[in-house]
Formats: sequence, C-alpha cells, structure tokens
Amino acid sequence: KKRSKRFLTKPRQMMARQDEFPAQALPLLTIEEDSSAVNGWRVVAHDEALNVLSRMKMRLCVLAVAGGYRTGKSSLMNWLVQQRDGVIQAQDADDFFCVGHEIERCTRGIWMWGQPALMNEWGGDLFMVPGNDKNSAQDRALLFLDTEGLGGLGDVDSVYEATIFALSALLASTLLYNSLGALDERAIMGLGFVANLSQKLRVADEDDDERTHSLVQSMPKLLWILRDFALELVSEQGESITSNDYLENALKPNGKDASADAARRALVTYFPNRG
Repeated sequence: KKRSKRFLTKPRQMMARQDEFPAQALPLLTIEEDSSAVNGWRVVAHDEALNVLSRMKMRLCVLAVAGGYRTGKSSLMNWLVQQRDGVIQAQDADDFFCVGHEIERCTRGIWMWGQPALMNEWGGDLFMVPGNDKNSAQDRALLFLDTEGLGGLGDVDSVYEATIFALSALLASTLLYNSLGALDERAIMGLGFVANLSQKLRVADEDDDERTHSLVQSMPKLLWILRDFALELVSEQGESITSNDYLENALKPNGKDASADAARRALVTYFPNRG
C-alpha cells in the first residue's frame, strides 16, 4: 500500500518541545543558477530547514500559500503564524516571512516557518485531509510554507513559476491560493499553467491517464482566498449563493477564451477537493 504524500514526515512517538524549534522563517527550497541544467537553474534544498524538519516527530499537515506577485501572500502567512495559541512568537519582525514594498520579488523559492503548530491548539479541522478516520488533531502538527509570487517582473519564466507552484502543491496538505478581487478571466488565467501540470510532473512508467490519476491522488485541498473582495454573493437571478457556489460557477467553461477554459478544466480535474 502506498504511503500518502499529503504528509511530509512519518508519524513517530513524541515531538520535541515547541520552544526547541526556531521561531523564524527559514529557506526550504530555493532556485540557484546552474549553467549545466536544461533551464539554467536548479532547485536546492537547505540543510538548516531539513535539520529542523528531521526533529519534528509528529506527522505534519503542511499549509502552503501560493498566488500572484504582490498580492499579500507573505502577510497572510505571517498573520496565520501569529494566530496560534501556545507558541513562542518571533521577537523581531525580520524573523517573519519577508514582506516587501518594492517592485522586486521579496520571497524567492519556498520558505518554511521553523516552529510547527500543534493542531489541537490551533483549531486544525479546516486543514485535515477528509476521508481518513485516523486524522486526529491530537497527533498532528501544522507546518507553514510561503512561496514565491507568480507573474512578477524579473528574470523568471513560465517554467520557473510552474515549478514553484508544483513543488508547493506536492508538499502541501492544504494549498491556499491567494488572489486579489473577483474570480474573473484574469484570475483564472493566473493559473493557466495548471493546464499543463501533468506534462511538468513525471510519474514513472505511466501513460497520460494513469499519470493524471496519480497526480490527482497527490494533490492537496485547494482553498482560494480572495483579497479585497467586496461584492455580494448573488446569482444572476438575484438569489444568495455560497462562496463554494461562486467558485464552482467561476470554474465552469464559458467558451470566451480557450486557454482560460483549459485552465478551468485542469483546476477541476487536479483539485477535486476545493473551496
């Protein structure tokens, strides 16, 4: 039986005290130039973060945030980090995930928060993987990941951004996708590369249908976060709808743009557990 990929570590008997872990953001995966690589860069895992992870003895539910450049992803993650009860908080603002106000990207690669949050102290039911009776908050810890923004200015391309998104999705138990404003064509096209996700991720010795099935089994729960959203949730008939209804309606192909509709179908296929 295959082990679930939704958890980053194997369950063990006991976890170290939380104050034994660094209350700060640490680089987990970054991109470095490599002239010998096909795209001119390679993904590098950082020893400090890996050493911290190796001391986390509980099974980890990984909460990652992805989204557009300069949409407030890191601010959202910093807010979530500070909401936890019973956790030693960082004393210096420089310890938190990087928040910038310039046109250049602040976060590069994927960063992690050094202290895990005990699920029974944080209220972790929202981030548990459904359909498994063993998913008890008593033996889980929550790990926070912040990722590099998509679509910004600079020396990156669609392959680079697809790689960052794919890595964060494969690491996460729950993936927060952060965007500004309404769910319109522009918002959907911000995830246009998801339509080619099965080509970016290789599953050994599987055909296209098997590869897609394997990827769906490995994908996290997707929660789409809308920032600065002030519209009333009503249907075209003027009836109230839920936030989930709003998302599902936005993900229905409308025939206006073939690329956007391909992205919609891919999101529905790869993220069946969404909200």
